[in-house]
Amino acid sequence: MKEPEGGEILHCLNAESFIFLMETTYNIHNEWLTYVWINIRTRTLSLQSDDGNIEKVRFSWDEDGAKGFAEVVSVIKEIMPEDMRCFVL
Repeated sequence: MKEPEGGEILHCLNAESFIFLMETTYNIHNEWLTYVWINIRTRTLSLQSDDGNIEKVRFSWDEDGAKGFAEVVSVIKEIMPEDMRCFVL
């Protein structure tokens, strides 16, 4: 499945900033998420909500960003069923 184009881009420095964003802005327990694209090459996540909107989350290109991206991907793998996520290589 191809990653969607467009959408607002949110920048995250690390896992803590992503989790803070999810807890303060969205329902972290995926009730609003219908699909997640995980783009390894660009270190971005595309999050599709139940109303069809897509937002992209971009992680920084430094050691903290790499660690944060890996941590967030692990969390997504735990809370999102396989049929609701796609890895884009």
